[in-house]
Amino acid sequence: MAASALSAVGAVLVFLEGVYLTMVSNAVSRLGYLSLSGVIAELAAVGIVAGMLVFVLALVAYSNPDAHTGCGIAILSVSLLSLFGGGGFLVGALLGSVGGILAILHVVPTELGGSYAPVGGWSDRSCPACGSPLAFGAVYCHTCGQPVPPATGGPAPLPIPSPEDWGRTHRTCPSCHRVVPVRSATCPGCGVALGPSGPAGTP
Repeated sequence: MAASALSAVGAVLVFLEGVYLTMVSNAVSRLGYLSLSGVIAELAAVGIVAGMLVFVLALVAYSNPDAHTGCGIAILSVSLLSLFGGGGFLVGALLGSVGGILAILHVVPTELGGSYAPVGGWSDRSCPACGSPLAFGAVYCHTCGQPVPPATGGPAPLPIPSPEDWGRTHRTCPSCHRVVPVRSATCPGCGVALGPSGPAGTP
C-alpha cells in the first residue's frame, strides 16, 4: 500500500533527524552551551519518538488494512507534531502527512461473498476458465472476469428483413413477437403453431 510506504519513508527521515539533532546537542554541550544543548536535545527526542511511532503505525496499516482510518489519522497527527522536532528535514513530515491522508482515504476492496446470487438465477453453464457457475445470459464470468462463450441450445436467430420485404417474406409471431418467415408452420421461438397468416388463421 502506497500510504504505508510513504509513511515509513517519512518516519525514517524524522528518526534520522532526531539522531542528527542528538549529535548536535552533544557537540553544543561540549562547547559549554548547556541551555541550548538542552533545547536541541528536547527537539531531538521529539523527532526520535515521532519517527518510531509513525514507522510502527505504517506497519500496522500495512498488515491490517481494516484499521486504515485510525492508523491514517494517527500517522497524520504524529507527522504534524514531528515538525516541532524538525519534521525529518520537513520532507519526513510531508511524506508522513501524505501517507496518513492516503491511509484515511484508502478503500478496502470487498470480496464477493458466498451468498451472491444473480437476479435471474444460475444457468447450467460454468466458466471454462475457473469453473464458477454462470448466470443466465452471462457473457463474462463474475468470479474471474473472463469472457465466456454464449449459451447454446436455443433457436438460431433469424435475419431481420429489410423494410421493403417486411410482410412479404417475414412476419412477427403474435405470441412471442419473434421475427419468423412467412412460410414457417410454427414459431421457432415459442413453438406456437402458425397458420397461413398466424395462429388458427389470425391475421
